[in-house]
Formats: sequence, C-alpha cells, structure tokens
Amino acid sequence: MQPTFLRAGQRHHSHRFRPRNFLGHSLREIAAEKAGIIKPGIPVVIAEQRDEAREVLLAKARELNAPLVETQATFAIESQNIAEGRVRSLIKEIASGNKYQLNPQLAGRFQLQNALNAVAATRVLQSQEFQIADNAIEQGVATAVWRAASKKSTRIRTFTSTVHTILPRA
Repeated sequence: MQPTFLRAGQRHHSHRFRPRNFLGHSLREIAAEKAGIIKPGIPVVIAEQRDEAREVLLAKARELNAPLVETQATFAIESQNIAEGRVRSLIKEIASGNKYQLNPQLAGRFQLQNALNAVAATRVLQSQEFQIADNAIEQGVATAVWRAASKKSTRIRTFTSTVHTILPRA
C-alpha cells in the first residue's frame, strides 16, 4: 500500500496560471478534483485544510474506506521558532508520544506543515512494516531540498498546490 498525501489549498499563482482554470472555481471544486487521487483502502495523509475543503476530502476517504491521517490531529507542536528564515520545531505524535525535532533547511514557516506531512506519511509506512528508523525521519526533513527553489525568477511565480503520492522504494 502506498499512502497518499493531499493538500487542497493553494500557495502562489501567476495571473496566467490559475488553479481554477484547471481544477474548478471554488475550494470545494478544487478539493473534489484533488480527492480523485484517493484510492480504495489506501491510507491518506491530509494536511491542515480549510473546513470546506476538509469536508470534501473526508467524505471521499470515507466513501472509499481509505484510512485517514490528519496532521493537525496527529501531532502537537511542543516548541517552534524561526532561525535565519527556517522553522525549527519539536513535535510530538499524540498517539505514541514519539517526539521529533524538525529542522527543515528550506525557508518559510509553511515548511513545518510540509515536514508534518512527511512525518505522517513515514509513520504510515512504518505501520505497514516498512523499515524506516525514527532518526531517519528527522534526517530526511533536515536534508530535503527543492531543486526548483534555487532557481529564482522575478517573472515567474510558482503554483504549488500539488498532490503527492509517496512511493516505496522498489
């Protein structure tokens, strides 16, 4: 089984490329399109959502009997600060009590949500007997890079409302 990660919100877009041109004109329509990646019985990790998007994603997961992990209900942030534009957080998985020091090298406060998504997806894989050490979670978050982030352009803004599927190594 491969867990699926969904985020229906949007970050940035240019005037020429708007998500509504492809996915819908309302947050509900966009969430419904994104929910199309949910597969029967496959675990889904859902990042924090606006209520209207969350309702659509939850309904689709229930309809397809897809186990659901919501990051905002799964983790508690015990401490958080920003150093040199990068978030530094100690989080606790509520059910297990496991703690993780998350120090993404990518800049921006929103990287904490991305890190929580990665931790949640990894915990799903661990529950399915994938051999992933807990310290590898922290190391993975700390060393993750986004190659496109190094190529800055003043004319191009990036639409980052993508749907990700985490694939196990073959």
